[in-house]
Amino acid sequence: MNRFALGTIEVTAAASAALKASQTDLEQITSRHARGDWGNVDEFRQRANERGIEQDLLIMSTYPLENSIHILVITARDRSVTRVLLSDEYERREVSALEGYDQIAVTYDTGGNPLAAAEELVVEAMLTEFDISRALDAGVGKGRHALRLARRGISVTGFDQSSGMLRMAHQAATAER
Repeated sequence: MNRFALGTIEVTAAASAALKASQTDLEQITSRHARGDWGNVDEFRQRANERGIEQDLLIMSTYPLENSIHILVITARDRSVTRVLLSDEYERREVSALEGYDQIAVTYDTGGNPLAAAEELVVEAMLTEFDISRALDAGVGKGRHALRLARRGISVTGFDQSSGMLRMAHQAATAER
């Protein structure tokens, strides 16, 4: 049984040729992907895919063929399209921290991050120790800590280099007013 919709299936010419040469059926590969059989991905990607199903995020699987060739299957966040390509065709590019945070602003801290959960305990303990009326949240991100402080009646100023993160923090603060 499929766990998510695949949308339109797009296959690159190189992936099509590799599947044909290895006598591997495209439907078999895409069916495994849709059922949640992620193929040869690491534990991080497995967890990311599970979150992807729950939170409408990108889902990516990889399946080995012969001669060290790997097929990637990538389903878009909106489930409108699933792309099948060779791993060599997948464009990986390095970005600055600023650009990276802008790109992940929407999905940043959407659950499944054990560091954020551990951090919450430490921050909560710190807040009970101090009597403060004003705070500066440097690197505010999506405003998680700034909002917690504001709920306690503390005047908070937050800044971040990432305009995407600031936009998310502003939306969160506006929603709480």
